[in-house]
Amino acid sequence: MQKNTLFQSAALLVLGSLFSSYAFAGAELSLTGDASLQIMPIVGYSQTYRDKPTGHTSRTFVYGLRVTYGVDYLSGELEYTKEKDTEDFDTAPEKIVNDDEKLKLGLRSTYHLGPYFFISGRAGGQASQGTTETTNGGVVTKEDKDLSIYPYAGAGLGVHFGQFLTLSANSTVVFTNGSKMRENEIQNTIAL
Repeated sequence: MQKNTLFQSAALLVLGSLFSSYAFAGAELSLTGDASLQIMPIVGYSQTYRDKPTGHTSRTFVYGLRVTYGVDYLSGELEYTKEKDTEDFDTAPEKIVNDDEKLKLGLRSTYHLGPYFFISGRAGGQASQGTTETTNGGVVTKEDKDLSIYPYAGAGLGVHFGQFLTLSANSTVVFTNGSKMRENEIQNTIAL
């Protein structure tokens, strides 16, 4: 349990530092030229390969926060997401609950298609940690997952609604198993 606390504390410390800097600087921070800081809440779903009790795919609701800083063509990004899924089975184990926290650090590039629309690409690394709680014959066991780090890449489409409101849809693949695409993690999110 302490592993999750440390991972969550590190993520909150980094995001809190960025958010407090942003809050004191106003709606948008510009240093030179077009460099800016953006903070976006995100929601979506994740399709994840699970190996217990047998290999299968699990779909999960995801929420979190993305922070980007830089210019359109090259920005740094930091993203924290939390996801929890419950799977019920007719046979043992009767129930499996996965609770995961994920922290992405990478680069993002955005290209504007006129004044309203844009496309973006992203790549970097994702650190993931969580717990699995299994109910089998009425007995509940909880297992901490080890910290794992994998590369990711993705793309997105977006639209600007005025100067301060942007809506984007993104799809990202986390390469947890390079040889079997169906076992990789696919995250589809909407950011506002």
